[in-house]
This record gives sequence, structure tokens and C-alpha cells, in this order.
Amino acid sequence: MPVAIQLFQRKSDDNPVFLPTNAPYTWMLAKMYFNNADACIHECASQLLFTHLVLECFCVASHRRLSASHPIFRLLEPHYQFMITTTHLATSVLLDPGSLLDNLMTGGRKVAMEILLRSWKEWRFDVNGTLPKDMEARGVENQEVIFNYPYRDDAMLIYTAIKAYVTTIVQGHYDEPEKLTNDWEIQDWIKELVTPAPLGFGIKGIPITGDQFTNTNEVIEVITTTIFICSVGHAAVNFNQYDEYASPLRYPLFLRGQPPKSAQIELTESDILQHLPSKYIALETAVLSQTLSTHGTTSLGYFSELFQADPISIPALQKFRQTLKEIEKTIDIKNEERKAKYPYLHPTKLPNGIPI
Repeated sequence: MPVAIQLFQRKSDDNPVFLPTNAPYTWMLAKMYFNNADACIHECASQLLFTHLVLECFCVASHRRLSASHPIFRLLEPHYQFMITTTHLATSVLLDPGSLLDNLMTGGRKVAMEILLRSWKEWRFDVNGTLPKDMEARGVENQEVIFNYPYRDDAMLIYTAIKAYVTTIVQGHYDEPEKLTNDWEIQDWIKELVTPAPLGFGIKGIPITGDQFTNTNEVIEVITTTIFICSVGHAAVNFNQYDEYASPLRYPLFLRGQPPKSAQIELTESDILQHLPSKYIALETAVLSQTLSTHGTTSLGYFSELFQADPISIPALQKFRQTLKEIEKTIDIKNEERKAKYPYLHPTKLPNGIPI
């Protein structure tokens, strides 16, 4: 529950602190403008950049550097299904001049590109992309302090299961240190990911020594986070979009006019209506968010094409599926106890990759 809102970063006479004790519609408009800013960040950074665009780098590098028979290629490939096609379509549909974000988001394409550029400079694989570190960096890891955080609680269950699955396969294939250090394919793969552009992708914060893997723990961390973002990370910021964006009062991607600059003026319902988007923009936003909220691949751990057929991976995959079934039961129990159910990370509805 918000206790206070200040809409701009610099203190000034026309940048007041809004409170729940202000006039109801004044407080409502302050919340709407906060959510508008949050929606712009969500759509451009959380949803597009930190899942689609980041993971496309890993997908492209895998196809460039790893042979189709490589165990890490076979481990990752089911999670890359549709990724390049989807991301190619998404960037043009969302970011081109006259595109959806250009028309449906406050500030349009110019603001979207600025958000992408600023966010990319700050994002790190080992902090923002890795679930436990992300929780710790944002100060939300302690369940006793913040006890009602369904994303954290459900995501940690699945992150742990993914890591156990990946650990079995990685340690099984690299049971001797020399097998990893002498594997030029995986070393070229990680080198391309960390090398700055234009020779590489310039992913910051990948937990390796220099530009090489030196031990299996490094490989496990990178692969676990990659699969996690493809499945859980994308699902958490994607499949709830219709629930959030469909009402422009709840989570407006576009608002007209200027944010309120006085907490003392008593606004009316008519004032709120003046800031809402047009009927066309509201409907187009609802259609876009409904489209983005659809599911398009088989559920996590169940692949339309099985790439892994070796004696190390098959038992690991079977155990992973069994663990996911146990997590399903746990989340079902949690949702019965929650005031509002959180269905987005239920393993039966959790895709392997980024289909849309």
C-alpha cells in the first residue's frame, strides 16, 4: 500500500508529496501518474529489454558457437523456440516510427528508446538477471520483513528446481576440469557474450573469470539464469499484462496532459477523465496486452522436440519434471491461502521459452 508519492525527483514547490489523506481524486491522479511511469518502464525495460533482447543475444551466440550435438546447446535449445522470430517482430511492431508504443505510450517511441538505452547501461546479469541476487539488491529477500510477495516465493521454488536440473547435467558432462577448459565451443560461446560490441554482445556481470569458464559453478550459474529468464522471468512480466493494462484507471500506459503539481487542489471525477487516453488508445492497449498475455509453447520441462537423449540428461529431466509437479501442489496450496491468487508462475502455465 502506498503511503506517499512524489512524482518528480528534484525537490521544488510544484513537486509536492501526495498522501492518501489528500482529496480522493487528487490522490487517485497521483497514483495514476506513478503507475503510468511504471508502465512505461515495464513495457520497454522489464518486458522487452530484460527478457526478449537480452536472451536473443544468448540464442544467437549459441547458434554461432555451439554445434547442434553440444550438450549445452541441447540443454538450451528448447528454451529458445520462437525467440528470434518473436523478438524480430516485437522490435518492429513496438519500436518503429508509428508503431504501437509510438502511439500507445506516453512520450511514444522517443521515450521508449531512452528507457532502453538507460536501462541497458545499468543492467547486470549477476544482479538484475539472477533471482537471488536481484531479491537481495532490492531488499525484498526476507520473508519475515515482506511476507506477501508471491513472485519471490513462487519464483524461488522454480529457480531452485532449474538449478538442480542444470547442475546434474553440467557436472555430468564436465566431470573432469579439463573437459571444460578444453571445450573451445563453450569457451567461444561465453567469450562472444561478454566481449563488448561490435565484436560481441557486451553482456555485463556474467560470473566468469576473465572471458572464460574456469569451473562448473560458473557454467551452472549462467545456464540456470538463462533458462530462468526464458521461462519464469518472461512469464512474470508478460502474462499478467491484460490484467494490469486493460483498465486505463488501474495501470495506464498513456495519460494526457501534465502530472498534478499541487496536493492541495481538490480534483474531481471530471479532472480524472481529462487525463485518460482516447477510446481508440484504450481499446488498442487492451488488444495489445491481451495478445501479449497469451501462452504459446509447451509448459516448462515438456518439449515439443526432445533435444536431450543421453544417459545424463534423461534422468535429470525426469527428476526436474517430478520436482515441478511437487511445486504445482505447493503453489496450489499457497493460492488457496492468498487474498489474491497468483497464477502466473504455476508450472502448468509456465512456458519453456519466449513465444510472444
